[in-house]
This record gives sequence, structure tokens and C-alpha cells, in this order.
Amino acid sequence: GHSGLKKLILPGSRLGRNGCAALATLIQNPNSKLTVLDLSCSDIDDEGAVALAPGLAGNSTLRELNISSNPDITETGWQAIFAALQIPHCRLETLSLSEKSINDATAHSLSNTLANNSTIRALNLSGSPDITIAGWSALFQFLQSPTCMLEELDLCNNDIDDDVALSLANALTNNRSLRRFNIGGN
Repeated sequence: GHSGLKKLILPGSRLGRNGCAALATLIQNPNSKLTVLDLSCSDIDDEGAVALAPGLAGNSTLRELNISSNPDITETGWQAIFAALQIPHCRLETLSLSEKSINDATAHSLSNTLANNSTIRALNLSGSPDITIAGWSALFQFLQSPTCMLEELDLCNNDIDDDVALSLANALTNNRSLRRFNIGGN
């Protein structure tokens, strides 16, 4: 097999359901040493996300996951992925969902996932204009939680308005873990 493979960089791959299912098999292999998986801009939809989820759930070596710029994943696909990230042996540290990947419903699900995952330290939600005050509020509520372990947060290019900025400022006042924060381009 590919037991020595550490990084798999596949942006723009047009994976589809079968490609995601094959990836799931690869990453849940007990011999997998994969630590980085980049699936940005890979035309993943709900079927692909659901097919990929068992691989994520069965993997304990993955540290970095980029699923940015896959706008065809809806709440159904994100639910499957986020459920996989809540498995106790998940060791993911960096999650990138930038470039129009998520909306309010997904932001709520993500906030629940983060509350049940103690290993994710870096989150990239840059370029997520579909998140409104409702979605941001759910995420900011998590930021205030004593269980929040996020150290890096990228919210650049999100058209954050005054109400969202105020909510964010309140959340940051009560956050103890964040060390690096990017809010440029707002």
C-alpha cells in the first residue's frame, strides 16, 4: 500500500462520490500515516462528503484537512463530515472551510462539532459571505466557552458588519485560547 504517504494534496481533482469513497478506504487503512489531506476545489458534493466521512471517522493520523471551495456540499454532507470529526480518536488540528463553503445552518453544526472536539486548534472560515449574524453568533458562543481550544481563527473577507463585529468583540473578551486571529478584508 501507501503506508509511507504523509500528505495528499488534491485541489481541483473532481473527485466525485467514487473518488471520495476510494479516499475514505485509503485514509481509514490501519497502516495510513496520512497527516495532511487537501481536497479544496475538488467538486465534492453531498454524496462525496457522505462517502468520505467513514474514512475521516476511521482515521487517527490526520492532522490537517482542507475542504475549502466545495460549494456543492450542503448541510447533509457537512453533517456527515462533522459527525466524523467528533469521533473520540479524531486528532485533527487544522480545519479549513473557506471560500463560500458554509452557511448559517452549517455554522451551527460546526459550532457543535468544535464543542465536541478537543483537538482542532486552527479554523479557517475566510471568504464565507453566506454566514449571517445567526451563524456567527453560534460560532462566537463557542469561542466564549471554557472548552474552546482554538488557537488560530481566520475570518478574513467575510463582509463582517458592525453587529457581527460587536458580537465577535464580546466573544473575544471571554476567550482564553485564541493566539492568532485574522479579520482582514472586512
